[in-house]
Amino acid sequence: MAPAKIQRTAEEEPDICCVPVDSCFLKGHLKTNGKAISRPPQRIQLRLKDLIMQNDVKLIDFLRDRHSTPVAQMKEPGPSQEELDAILTFATRVPDHGKIAPWRLTVYRGDVRKTLGEQFLAIASKKAPDMTDPAKEAELIRFSRAPLVVGVISTAAPHAKIPEWEQVLSAGAVCLNMVMAASAHGFVANWRTEWVAYDDEALALLGVKEGEKVAGFIHIGSSDFPTPDRPRPELWQIVSYIGEN
Repeated sequence: MAPAKIQRTAEEEPDICCVPVDSCFLKGHLKTNGKAISRPPQRIQLRLKDLIMQNDVKLIDFLRDRHSTPVAQMKEPGPSQEELDAILTFATRVPDHGKIAPWRLTVYRGDVRKTLGEQFLAIASKKAPDMTDPAKEAELIRFSRAPLVVGVISTAAPHAKIPEWEQVLSAGAVCLNMVMAASAHGFVANWRTEWVAYDDEALALLGVKEGEKVAGFIHIGSSDFPTPDRPRPELWQIVSYIGEN
C-alpha cells in the first residue's frame, strides 16, 4: 500500500519545520511533499489518525510474523537512552482499569548485569553444589546476554474497585507492548522470567519488594539471527463461537 498523502497549500500550512520528518511525527507535525509542517497537536489529531489508519498494513504484517529472538542470539548495540525512553513510554500505554498503574519498571544494564550473574551463581550453587561448568556459565551470563534487561514488576494488590487479577493482566500487557516497542525501534526483544523471578533471595537482589511479583524480564538488543517460526495453534483448537453469525 502506498503511503497516504496529505495535500496542503502554502496558505494553509505556512510554518515549515526544519527538523527531520520522523522526529516531527513524534512532536505532532504532519508531512507534506517530504517536508515537515508544524501544526498544533490538537489540530492534527484526527488527521494523523486518518494517516495511520491508511498505513496500518505494516502493523498487520508485523503481527502476522511476530516472533521472539532467542536471548542467546542477542548482541550489541542496545537502545540509546533516547530510544529506551521511547520504548518504555510506549510500553506503558496499556489497558489499565482505574488508571492506577499497577506495575513499575527496573532497567538492569552495564556492569550490574555481570554482578547479578555472579550473585545468581552463588544462590544456585548453594542449592545445587554439583553444578556443571556450562550450568555455572549460564548463571554468570543470565542478565548479560542482551545489552539490557527491563524488569516489569507487578504491584497488583487488593483494591476497593479494581480486581487484582485485572491489575496482573495489565502488567502482562506492558511486557508485550515493550517487546513490540523495541521491535518498532529496530531492536529484538524476548520476554522471560526464569527461576530468578521466583526465588526470594534473587528477588531481593533484583530490587523486587515483598508483595510484588515479576511479570517479566524483557531482554533487548540487536541480532541478525534468522529466527525460525515455531508451531502455532490452529484456530479450531482454541476458538469457540457462541451465537449465530
